[in-house]
Amino acid sequence: MNPIQISLMTIFHPMDGFCLIKSDRENFSYIPSIILSVLFVAVRIVSMYLMHYSVGSVEPYQIDIPIEIAMLIAPVLSWIVVHYAITTISSGECKMREVYAGLVYAFVPYIVCMLPIALLSHLFSQSSAGTITLLQNIVWIYCIFQVFVSIKAMNDFTLKKTIGIIILTLVGIVLCWVLILLLYGLTGQLINTAYQLLVEFINIYIS
Repeated sequence: MNPIQISLMTIFHPMDGFCLIKSDRENFSYIPSIILSVLFVAVRIVSMYLMHYSVGSVEPYQIDIPIEIAMLIAPVLSWIVVHYAITTISSGECKMREVYAGLVYAFVPYIVCMLPIALLSHLFSQSSAGTITLLQNIVWIYCIFQVFVSIKAMNDFTLKKTIGIIILTLVGIVLCWVLILLLYGLTGQLINTAYQLLVEFINIYIS
């Protein structure tokens, strides 16, 4: 099946759709997943600019595109690496590329729905802004549901094991970022200490 057919299948028949992603491993291509990733980022940024001010979380002039992109990419990369590591030691059946594909296909509803919702926000008054927020929340909830289904279907996990894997993945992500921040802080202190020692050495022995 082509990527469009897989996208439709994952939306309307998630269990069957996500199984298709790994059904033809020999001919797997990263191109559809990369295209969907770019579309997701583009839709996120464009929808922030299009969203009516009464609904949007930030004003257009406050949007920092590099930061927004980083805030989207970092969680995705963290999820892919940690989730793959956990499923590998838990009898998972997916390769890392399939974990990536499953994740991005799970967010096809966001790509399809968020721009129309942003445009629709201009037809509502400020007092009716809750309707747009509700629609946004429904899209996010369905995407999260899709992620859940993708993990269960693509790894042939039970319901209980799927929930456990998700919890372990989230905990693993938090621990990884705590470790990264600690290493960053310690590296900064080490560099600063080395710099101070170098300055003292120059002042004492060279100046």
